[in-house]
Parts: sequence; C-alpha cells; structure tokens
Amino acid sequence: MNRQRHPHPACQAFVEAVEELRQRRRNELTRQQRPPSSWQHEPKTFTYNQFRAVYSSYPAIRSGKLKKPPSCDVVMAIADYLECDLTERNRLLISAHPYPIQLYWSGEALATFVRVDREVMRFVPLPAYIINRD
Repeated sequence: MNRQRHPHPACQAFVEAVEELRQRRRNELTRQQRPPSSWQHEPKTFTYNQFRAVYSSYPAIRSGKLKKPPSCDVVMAIADYLECDLTERNRLLISAHPYPIQLYWSGEALATFVRVDREVMRFVPLPAYIINRD
C-alpha cells in the first residue's frame, strides 16, 4: 500500500513556502521572465532532484519524518538557491521559525527587561521611551 505522508505540523508552513517558491521559479523560467542562471556548473531548473542537492533532508521533511524545521543557515542556503528577494527570504525564515517566538514578556522577565532597557536608555543621546503591552 502506497501511503502519502504529509509534513509534520511544525514543518507544514515551511514545506508549503518552499514548494510555492520552487513552482514560481519554474514558471518564471518557462515564461522566460527570469534569465537562466547556473548552479554547480549546470543550468538551474528548480526541479525537485536539483533542490535535493541543496537540502538533502527535504524528502524527509516533506514526508513527515522530520519534526523540526531546518536551521537558519540551511534556510538561507535554500533562499540563495531559489534566488529569493528580501520579502521571500523573510517568508522562508518565518515559516521555518528557527527560534521560539515569545509574544509577551510577563512577571519578573518583563521587570528585568524594562530595567535593562532603562539603563541602556540613559546612554542614548536621543529621546527614547519603552513601549510594551502594559
């Protein structure tokens, strides 16, 4: 029985972003909107097999075997291969979420953060203020 596996939920957004960018680059090549470029002494075609040379664990992340998105360095290498502009790079980085995003500080962590910020602000020669949700 041939069962199609899906990416792990933590990697779903990253795989979708990569697939969309790969397909966009392939479409640009076929419509001749993008000048052909070379990669490792061969024409860059943005095919699945060529992409595997950039990120060898891509089949594993696509099939759900990997449960963690790639590191920031790997995401940047993928962005270089896909010739991403700044917006596309940021989209890849955000979709890979290499670092846990803590939305709000609270309690002692917030107090420490504000205390350190106030100390830094004393040395800034320009007017400054701290804004937080509280």
